Amino acid sequence: MRTATQGCIGRWVAIAVTAGVLVPAGMAAPAAAEPGPGGRAGTVSGYRLVDLRLGGDSTAADVNDRGEVAGGTAAPQAFVWSAGRVRLLPGLGGQQSAASAINNRSLVAGTAQTRSGQSHVVVWVGGKVRDLGFQGTVNGINDHGVIVGTAFTAGGTSSAFRWANGRLTTLTALGVRPSPRTTAVDINESGQIVGEDASGPFLLTGRRLERLTRPGARMTMVTAINDRGEISGAGSTATATDLPMIWSRTGVRILPTLGAYAPNGQKPRGIVFGLNASGQAVGESSTPQNPDYVPVLWTARGTAVQLQPGRLGIGIARGINSHGLVIGEVTDALYPQAVVWIRCG
Repeated sequence: MRTATQGCIGRWVAIAVTAGVLVPAGMAAPAAAEPGPGGRAGTVSGYRLVDLRLGGDSTAADVNDRGEVAGGTAAPQAFVWSAGRVRLLPGLGGQQSAASAINNRSLVAGTAQTRSGQSHVVVWVGGKVRDLGFQGTVNGINDHGVIVGTAFTAGGTSSAFRWANGRLTTLTALGVRPSPRTTAVDINESGQIVGEDASGPFLLTGRRLERLTRPGARMTMVTAINDRGEISGAGSTATATDLPMIWSRTGVRILPTLGAYAPNGQKPRGIVFGLNASGQAVGESSTPQNPDYVPVLWTARGTAVQLQPGRLGIGIARGINSHGLVIGEVTDALYPQAVVWIRCG
């Protein structure tokens, strides 16, 4: 059965509930299918949850403005999901691959295992895989095809990297300090890079390195940067820690949580994992009902809205595109599974 829903955010106007199909305006929907294990949809606060039906232990890592979702299946194998169809991406002959980032030109970046067992950074163009020739992990890609993440040497040391036009650049020369946790987390269309190193979160604009602190507040974790230069993550103040936080040139914004689980003495906490240029943000938050995190969306006005979690009441919202399409995972059994949330009505 297919249900058409008018008034969805942006150009998304139809959804096939049982088949998990999200269809852009003007595109014909694929034939509806019977729901598989766990295949269902529901509504919380105007947002409809759609299971991508990739099975347990699947991840939705990134979404572009065309509604294409990149991630990894339980196989594990890299995939792109679009309009209800899953396209598995080729690897490098090894047993594992994962797509970590996708831009608005449908260029996908991630990792693939070689026949010798090394995990190489790769890009997929038109469904074909290209080995970039070095070991590492990918965290972000912009529309210019610039990729950021963590590169690993043969000796096992890690460094934050930027890859552009066939050239790999480590960020150590620009003041980024090496450590086991050093990584470049995301890049925006202006080329600004956010990441973490031995001294904590940083913002790199050209050759200028900044630490993300403000009087009375500091970021302790960064997760993304939008095209307005706003940075999402978590941070602390003089009186509280683990607060959902957005850093910008004009100041630090601390977002509300959904409450705290009092029986174990837990304080309110949360993390912002993604944000768009319209001021919407997504992530996870504590609640009074559950000691674990639930997926949450913060509206442009800063209101926290709980998104539907899995049957176990657990979930995470990882990203949001310019049309308000949210991606993430929920846990229905033992493992998380990739989902999207669409606002309709």
